[in-house]
Amino acid sequence: MRPGLFTAIAAFISLSAAPSVAAQYIFTTVDFAGADFGTFLYGLNDAGAAVGTAQFKDGSQGNRSFVYESGAFSTVDIPGSSPSATVAYSLNNDGYTAGGYQDFPSTGVRGFIETGSGFQSVDVPGANPTEVHRVNNLGDAVGSYTAPGSIARSFLLSGGTLSYIDVPWDSDYTDAWDINDGGDIVGSYGVDGVSHGFLLSGGAFTMIDVPGALRTSVMGINNAGAIAGHYTSATGVHGFVFENGVYTTIDHPLADSLTFVMDINNDGSLVGFFNTAGGYSEYTHGFIADVGVPEPATWALLLVGFGLGGASLRQRRRAASI
Repeated sequence: MRPGLFTAIAAFISLSAAPSVAAQYIFTTVDFAGADFGTFLYGLNDAGAAVGTAQFKDGSQGNRSFVYESGAFSTVDIPGSSPSATVAYSLNNDGYTAGGYQDFPSTGVRGFIETGSGFQSVDVPGANPTEVHRVNNLGDAVGSYTAPGSIARSFLLSGGTLSYIDVPWDSDYTDAWDINDGGDIVGSYGVDGVSHGFLLSGGAFTMIDVPGALRTSVMGINNAGAIAGHYTSATGVHGFVFENGVYTTIDHPLADSLTFVMDINNDGSLVGFFNTAGGYSEYTHGFIADVGVPEPATWALLLVGFGLGGASLRQRRRAASI
């Protein structure tokens, strides 16, 4: 007798690898009180603490950078700079921040790295602005800078030595955004105004483009090599995770059309921001997405697959014994 449909499906499952379950996320919305121009989260450490910026319509307040941990906000203020002119992008496992600030009374924008002894300024010679985007748990930093009359370029600051990062392809700019503890660096570069992602690992560059995307921006990489960022399609901006050769789209369940994923920690949790009503500014909210358990429907499908696979194996054993 010819095998029926369920027998054929069972045989396929039993010959394949064990069914994989796509990660489900538990989303937490983060809004800084009174930030009527939006809350933006940029970095996430392994303890689940996030760093970001609140933006206000009142020009006197401008930006207020903060660390968000256990439901509480603490502001990041650089001595000698107005709090409204500080943007913090990075938060490592020691709780130290990094980013950029305006050095009053000058108009220069300088990078900064927080250490146990205070805030250290970071300046690429001759550049304005200089911004630090991420610092790993070993103290290595990546960021971007612009020299007069030049395109935006990127740098690596490691052990007090400054070196420069440029993709080997023709590009409008290179924007390094993250470095993991293994020294792998990710970021984006532009070609004719279109952004593409890159990975720099072991001295070799690899292009990263979400299949079918109009633009791809790579923002984070964890120690396991999982990469996160966002891409643009005809339907808006969507977050993504790229791991083990597979791209997974991330959309906040409340997002109208924009979900920006900005970082991924070593637990696979994500951080970013999303919009809720067709706009970008006053409708923007921060979020943390923690990896959760699969939804009941996914578990049900998985159990059916295992059951079919087991039934197929039992049928094969019976047939072999006849």
